[in-house]
Amino acid sequence: CGPGVGGRNQPGSDAPNPVATKLGMPLFGGLPVVSVEVGQYHTIATTLDGKVWGFGRNFYGQLTEAAGGVGMGTPISTPLCLSCQAAGANLDVMSGVAGGSDHTVLLFQDALAQPHLIAVGSNMFGQLGSQTQSGGFSVDFVSANEAGFGCASSSPLDVLTGKCTAGSMEAIAIYAGCDASLALTRRPSCPPGSSG
Repeated sequence: CGPGVGGRNQPGSDAPNPVATKLGMPLFGGLPVVSVEVGQYHTIATTLDGKVWGFGRNFYGQLTEAAGGVGMGTPISTPLCLSCQAAGANLDVMSGVAGGSDHTVLLFQDALAQPHLIAVGSNMFGQLGSQTQSGGFSVDFVSANEAGFGCASSSPLDVLTGKCTAGSMEAIAIYAGCDASLALTRRPSCPPGSSG
């Protein structure tokens, strides 16, 4: 960590035993931070109002294009509201945040309380969960392919939409590793007559 060697710009120190650096609340819209996640060279903080903020290295756009520095490794030292960059998504109810090596994943509920995954950054190994940017990267949030979670029952896929006729499994928790993203899923409700 630290703004020195490597230009990672994680607040702190590059010393072998770094000293913690307190970041002021004005950096996060004046609200206290309630949780922190880290990627390899970027930090993600969630504030009391559920907004997600990020700073650090943005080489693959894991902090979105709005942060700048994409492709140049330019460090972002002032936290940027990442959840504010997710156009069209109702991020009022944030359920999870995860940072991988060079990607960021958000789990949120929409206005109908349905969970959704969106991700941004490197997709070299499919870690964004989207075929749209497969093998490259995205500087804008993309929706994960939630159909890949499986169907909530043994019902078939609809031939026109490719979606589960009985609904898909729902993501309830997320984790991001170096070049992977994981989602813990559950059935939204047990179909009538099931033993689940």
